[in-house]
Amino acid sequence: MTIKTTAKTKILGYFQRGTSRTMTVAQARSMFKIKNITARISELRDDGYDIRTTMTEDRSGRERAVYSLMPSRPHNLRRTVTR
Repeated sequence: MTIKTTAKTKILGYFQRGTSRTMTVAQARSMFKIKNITARISELRDDGYDIRTTMTEDRSGRERAVYSLMPSRPHNLRRTVTR
């Protein structure tokens, strides 16, 4: 279980750094040695992160998934007053 947590932390940290918030399967494998990024992305979604998948074609015509972390929206801070 520690390996998955570490992988999720690495992916999340990568998404949250800088302006580029995208990652491909190849990037995850190369940078973090993560074999099953799809499962880790699914776990992050289950944790409440809004991660989108966009299918693109590489130069050789093969389809690939590009994952993007969407900016979080501020929560509605309205307070309910009870009397």
